[in-house]
Amino acid sequence: MLPSLLGLVFVVLQVLLFKRYQNIWWSSFVLCLLTSLIVCVNINFNDEALHLVEPFWMIVIVVFAVFMIGVKWGAFICLILLSGFSFFVVNKLESNLRDFLDLIPTIKYFLIAEIAGALIVLVYILSIFVSTTRKAEQALRTGNWLLEENNILVKKQNTEITVLLKEIHHRVKNNLQVVNSLLRLQSVQIHDEASQRVFEDAQYRIKAIALIHERMYKSPDLSNIDCATYFKGLAEDLLRQNSIHEQIELKMEVDLTEWKQDVVVPLGLLLNELIANSVEHGQLGENGVITIRLVSSGIQQFTLAYTDNGVGFPDELAHGFGLELIETLCEQLNGKMELINHPGQGVEYLFVFEG
Repeated sequence: MLPSLLGLVFVVLQVLLFKRYQNIWWSSFVLCLLTSLIVCVNINFNDEALHLVEPFWMIVIVVFAVFMIGVKWGAFICLILLSGFSFFVVNKLESNLRDFLDLIPTIKYFLIAEIAGALIVLVYILSIFVSTTRKAEQALRTGNWLLEENNILVKKQNTEITVLLKEIHHRVKNNLQVVNSLLRLQSVQIHDEASQRVFEDAQYRIKAIALIHERMYKSPDLSNIDCATYFKGLAEDLLRQNSIHEQIELKMEVDLTEWKQDVVVPLGLLLNELIANSVEHGQLGENGVITIRLVSSGIQQFTLAYTDNGVGFPDELAHGFGLELIETLCEQLNGKMELINHPGQGVEYLFVFEG
């Protein structure tokens, strides 16, 4: 009678624990542990009753533990029950069997019915376990199928967006070439040398923007552009465009851990202005060297260091449009600029950009 009352108390305790902590694992663990201890104590120290049914209830407890708290802790509960059952087999089983044979048939039938009840509970728990496992497997298969379908859809959308963006860059580049051709045709009718020079500078800048967009649409993956390859190739193209009749060496280091694609156009234009100034006003000659260093310098911060070995920064360019454009592009990139002039030795620009 006492073990049954304790079992009822443990069930109520599990319900209270679940209600208090909303954690079925902890409440099930406490229930399995306490019922295992009470069963082991009962079969080994309660000599007033037969204990031939308890082994079946032990199996029920183990199956319930594996189902509710997992294989690892289910094995722990099984070890406790095996220890108690082993002690029972060594010390109590023989006397229990002898007492069972001496019982009247009515009590024997009652014990058999109790064993049958334990087996029915065991079968019920196993059926729930199998049913739940099948449902979980079905839900997992359905989830995997939906995930695969979503991945296919996302890949398709990414491909469509990439193609669209490449087409946009391609069209922008073509339109810029049309604008450049119109400027070239218009410049033929201009006889003023200063105005002609302005038109030529405008054409060079438009070509630079076209090169930037051409590099973009030729990139294999617009969402993950290799910044080192992109900016090195862009700088080489810009230098080739500005120094047609000169052989100038370009040394470039690019190491950006993270960068945003919206900096590509203004940063490309900035490089074009720097290179154009060096080629046009720096008088680099055959031994000319341009060094560019574009690296990350902190969280959401990167620096651009640009130097050449020309004659330095001419004073007449201090208020020119080129330097004004460089300062404007620097502000657009949320940066600060420092210009260091080394007369007869070259010029040095240092930019620090935020974001």
